Amino acid sequence: MTTAPPTTLPTGSELEEIVASPDASCTLPKAQAVLRALAEPNRLEILRLVWRREQPAGQIASQFHLPRTTVSEPLHIMETAGLLAGRRQGSLRLYGAQPQRIAALWAFFVSLR
Repeated sequence: MTTAPPTTLPTGSELEEIVASPDASCTLPKAQAVLRALAEPNRLEILRLVWRREQPAGQIASQFHLPRTTVSEPLHIMETAGLLAGRRQGSLRLYGAQPQRIAALWAFFVSLR
């Protein structure tokens, strides 16, 4: 069973713990996938929408006044890049942000110093 993602953006020592964890490694190909996923404005807006709490795909689509099927591709791209996690709850598929992927990307950029 998948656990719900955190509901707030990690800060301070929480972010340092995520960045320092072995799971926070971010290779160049992973960084490229995340940046590609974030490059499209609608996908960035989807990330903003689900950052604090999970939302069903239909609710995400309604924010853009689009059919749910139109939003499925951006959700899939972001889930593949590790920015979102989807889970089933009854008949709904809920999507939530994965802040650890952003923290890993941040750690990647810090390592370039």
